[in-house]
Amino acid sequence: MAIARKDTSLAFANLRQVDDDRYSRLAEFYLDLGMWDKAAINIEKAYVARQVGLVYYSKITLPEDYADHPALNKAFDKPELKKLF
Repeated sequence: MAIARKDTSLAFANLRQVDDDRYSRLAEFYLDLGMWDKAAINIEKAYVARQVGLVYYSKITLPEDYADHPALNKAFDKPELKKLF
């Protein structure tokens, strides 16, 4: 709800409570907030950790829906992800 209402202070407070091993979920939050660099960092971490949430039951399913941002483009530019998308 905090992200939908653009209540960034509450959103950040909630983000701090999310486990660090849930990188795909953190990436979703950062994408919703338009924080492309932080989203890209967490997409990369989720990819390395092979977290299924990155592509399954996730908003992160269509990279073209997000900003044309160099860090995001690099994060999504993985052969295995391209096949899935």
